[in-house]
Amino acid sequence: MQFNYFFKNISAEEKNLFDQYFLRKIPRLTALAKNFEPADCEVTVERFTKKKAYKISLNLKTSFGDFFASEDDHTIAEAVDFTKDKLAHQLEKAHDKAKGIAG
Repeated sequence: MQFNYFFKNISAEEKNLFDQYFLRKIPRLTALAKNFEPADCEVTVERFTKKKAYKISLNLKTSFGDFFASEDDHTIAEAVDFTKDKLAHQLEKAHDKAKGIAG
């Protein structure tokens, strides 16, 4: 799976924190997305300027269709976790649906 990253209002330290944390989460997403290859994921990381919060968006484009999840939270780690969980749920649901159609 190909990942493309976009950062808005993110410092070098925040980017480093995101990179380290998100790299630990990629295997779960890659495993779920392997059923829908080829897949490209656009990852957007944004820090809100007026409040201390981060928004993470994952837009996964696959041969089966597009999946999108987004979440904002006060820490990068929590925003990543919640967004990843939302996207994982969508992929699991789509996989189950595809299995039902095929089987």
